[in-house]
Amino acid sequence: MGAKLSPYERRRLLYDRVREVGKLEIGTLAEEFRVSEMTIRRDVKEMESANMLRLDHGQVLARDMGIWELPVSSRLRVNTEEKRLIARAAVELLRPRMTVGLDGSTTCMYVAKAIEDTEELTVVTNNISLAAVVAPRSPADLIVIGGTARKDSLSMLGELAEQMIRQLNLDIFFMSGLGVHWEKGVTENHLLEVRVKQCFIASAKRVVVVADHTKMGQVALTTSCPVSRISTVVTDAGADPEALKSLSSVGIEIVVAGTD
Repeated sequence: MGAKLSPYERRRLLYDRVREVGKLEIGTLAEEFRVSEMTIRRDVKEMESANMLRLDHGQVLARDMGIWELPVSSRLRVNTEEKRLIARAAVELLRPRMTVGLDGSTTCMYVAKAIEDTEELTVVTNNISLAAVVAPRSPADLIVIGGTARKDSLSMLGELAEQMIRQLNLDIFFMSGLGVHWEKGVTENHLLEVRVKQCFIASAKRVVVVADHTKMGQVALTTSCPVSRISTVVTDAGADPEALKSLSSVGIEIVVAGTD
């Protein structure tokens, strides 16, 4: 390896390297990345918790279900035009006096920006950054869910958040995930995020998944929203037509943004 890598960059490259060959020894990876074996073990332990890699008698093995979740700061810079188009299409589903839930995904961040001119809405979110977008820019009323902050995303999680969401009645809930699949539904790696999203889903009349083409057909660790609860998927024109056909075949409305 050349220049010194950040922990995130090293883990991403380590993950790609193991996925490429199937398995590698701890010592081999330490040599390749010019770090100690202890550092590699620490990296692998971190990725084991996300169901991406596993360690078996000194061998690092890839898991088929692993999907890498980029940090929020990176996700905000990925597929930005697609997310803007998805957000514009999503807000077309809104009507005056609706109560609208938004999860803490970066795609929902773009939805929040797109509703700034929509009046007579009540917006509910468990994400501090998203709330900071809505509050100064939109005439919509804003309800911010409390709880324990997930430091890497600033989403509020835990029992307090879940209790607050259960008391609400939403007309529509916009959500995203690491994967959107016609059998597994919307999937995630973070179990506390899943629990909060499931509370939003239970409180909503309609669930709309906003996700760019890279999420279609992917499956992460656990399901946050089953196929039976997805009303609509809003995605971009880069989505695999076969994946969209499969989603449509199970009764999900498909909206492809930017094709008008």
